[in-house]
Amino acid sequence: MDNKTILEILNEYDIETTNNIDEAIYILTDGQLISGMFDYGSRTQDHRCIEALFDDTDRYDNQFWNKVVERTGVVQYVPETQIILLKGNQKPTEHQQELIDEHNLEVDYF
Repeated sequence: MDNKTILEILNEYDIETTNNIDEAIYILTDGQLISGMFDYGSRTQDHRCIEALFDDTDRYDNQFWNKVVERTGVVQYVPETQIILLKGNQKPTEHQQELIDEHNLEVDYF
């Protein structure tokens, strides 16, 4: 799934992009940031919002996160702890890695 399609679908669910890494919960393959929709300093959007992209799987599928990464290439980000979450042998794209390096983010695998 390309980034344009991802953004179109998320927009249908009022999920926004951001330019602020401290408000992001996903980094797309081209470096665009999906917002955690912060309100008064608290995140209102959970990582499982990505479920909106799929009609053939959901977060209860034990392969859900593998499918998300395989189909979209997104990198999860936890702004509260400044940790990037990668799935298994996931390799960030050049754009994603630039953001990771620029902000000196810790990387963890799940």
